[in-house]
Amino acid sequence: MARVSLARKVLIFSIIMLYILSAYISHGFSQETLMYGLSSIVFFLLLISVIITRPYIGRSDGVAAIVLSIVAVLLGSVTGILIGGENILASSLYTLTVTILLLGIAYGISKYLV
Repeated sequence: MARVSLARKVLIFSIIMLYILSAYISHGFSQETLMYGLSSIVFFLLLISVIITRPYIGRSDGVAAIVLSIVAVLLGSVTGILIGGENILASSLYTLTVTILLLGIAYGISKYLV
């Protein structure tokens, strides 16, 4: 039975939390959800960034974590809107903004990894 390292467990947990938080923000989309949700998303993105820039994490794991975090945020936002988001236009603009932010982070980290 293969053992999963602590770094991979934290990456998996962070990606799942990104999905849940982005669905939470897109569904509620009030001042409170933005305040708590965005600060939590930034925390988990920083956690992912710290983990994938460690020397013992391979480049393929880093790229996979970047791609999966972008997919998790997009799917979470779409899920929050489909469940019954209160303000669909604002939620869609939020999703677009966070996607651009994540792509910028991914570009910066990919320059570091390559």
